[in-house]
Amino acid sequence: MTRAEKVTFSITGMDCVGCVSAIENAVMPMKGVEYVGVCYSSMTMTVRPGPGVDVAAIASRVRLLGYGVDEEVRLGTAPKGDCPCRVNSRRPVDNSS
Repeated sequence: MTRAEKVTFSITGMDCVGCVSAIENAVMPMKGVEYVGVCYSSMTMTVRPGPGVDVAAIASRVRLLGYGVDEEVRLGTAPKGDCPCRVNSRRPVDNSS
């Protein structure tokens, strides 16, 4: 696998934020994983790969936990600028209605 800045998986079967922690705690200690973040609202997992990462092993570990993992792995670079969740959290809330 060529080195990418991030690898994003689609995850199915998450029912609560506890699922997020379970997946992150299972994947983070794996060889070649520099960062893992799971987003409950978008049902995705993003991994920053390092040397020796095995994408198939990551998917297998998540499946062993009982979740579905999209076979289509999207490789890409990190987005430029702010993450949408950070941008949205800085917008003022309109309480006038």
